[in-house]
Amino acid sequence: MTWTVWIADDERIQREGIVEHVPWQQMGLVLAGTAANGKEALEGMQAAPPDILVTDIKMPLMGGLDLAKQAKALNPRMKIVIISGYDDFEYARTAIELSATAYLLKPLDFYALLETLKSVASACEEEAGQERTRLELQRRMAETEPLAVRQLLRDVLQGRLADPDAIEAMMRDAGMPAADEYAVAVLRGAEERPGAKDKGSCATQLAQNLASIGRALRWSEWYWSDGDELVWIAAAAEEEAVRALEALRVYANGELGTHLAACVCGGISDPGGFPESYRRASAELSRRAGQDPNKTVILGGARVLNKELPVQRIITYIETRYGGPITVEELAKMVFLTPNYISNLFKEQTGETIIDYVTGVRLRHARHQLADPNRKIYEIAESTGFNSTSYFSVVFKNAYGVSPKEYRESLRERIPE
Repeated sequence: MTWTVWIADDERIQREGIVEHVPWQQMGLVLAGTAANGKEALEGMQAAPPDILVTDIKMPLMGGLDLAKQAKALNPRMKIVIISGYDDFEYARTAIELSATAYLLKPLDFYALLETLKSVASACEEEAGQERTRLELQRRMAETEPLAVRQLLRDVLQGRLADPDAIEAMMRDAGMPAADEYAVAVLRGAEERPGAKDKGSCATQLAQNLASIGRALRWSEWYWSDGDELVWIAAAAEEEAVRALEALRVYANGELGTHLAACVCGGISDPGGFPESYRRASAELSRRAGQDPNKTVILGGARVLNKELPVQRIITYIETRYGGPITVEELAKMVFLTPNYISNLFKEQTGETIIDYVTGVRLRHARHQLADPNRKIYEIAESTGFNSTSYFSVVFKNAYGVSPKEYRESLRERIPE
């Protein structure tokens, strides 16, 4: 590759000497321009910032250090070679702060300049290679990630993955957001009209358009099932999902010349309900084969079927992990719901807030441990998830009217001599 160079130096003889003595083409360099001061150089490089700037420090109108700083703003990867007649620490320090690649002193040694330019060109080449590698890796990941996500969804919906914790962890890693509601839909093209596109082209364009429509939602993904069904999952309310499918139907009817039958199961509050929702939607679509070939059927009940599952999972988690830090945000991510939604749902089903429930579990276990005279109070506080002994004492007394120490003493008094 070739790398562009700008030269800024108010000394005409030195500026022209650099132009004349550097074998530009041989070194893989292109002289993009020269200037007698920093202001002129900055104006000249605005349209096409160079890869390398060779600049004197002391120039009229704008010095080399100011030029280097503003030039870096135009191209953060620009390599800066500073030339100065001042062997001054402050200049050198400022040059280092600007990430200058080299600092050369006058009178300029042209051999040293050539070696410096050669080194700078190599650095440019190395960075460009790293950037090409990064972009290629990014491209490959962009190509393979949707395939991996679709395979994961296929495995989840078809019941091949059974561990809820593993499923949720993998789906979080795949980019699925926490949401109050999800929808699962199964679609089939039916009753092609005269002039319709061939089946393969129709399937491709149908999926592409569904992906495009889905971008207006918080998140969505699709895959083709083994039975030629287009399966779609979206982080969306039932009404949003139906509107998206209606938009797809308009496209299928008008552009592809085919009718579109769809069955959507909305109001799913937990990904654990995906397999059952998919089975119901697919079965209903099969049952209606030959009927309503251009209609979306909405299945109800998913919201009621899955509503208690996330709260039960959170309670189980708290009962086993009370000794460590627990946050509402962490619990919400665990069950794929938003913090606000899960807080309201938990209060609705238990009558307590999540924080109060966690505190109650910790205090219950603390009371049990206080019955053991060999346990230190600070040890009990730590093991039950309290940040400090003093905070544990305050919370305990607010709950039971006595301090942990007084509670332990009252237990001893109940034991007969």
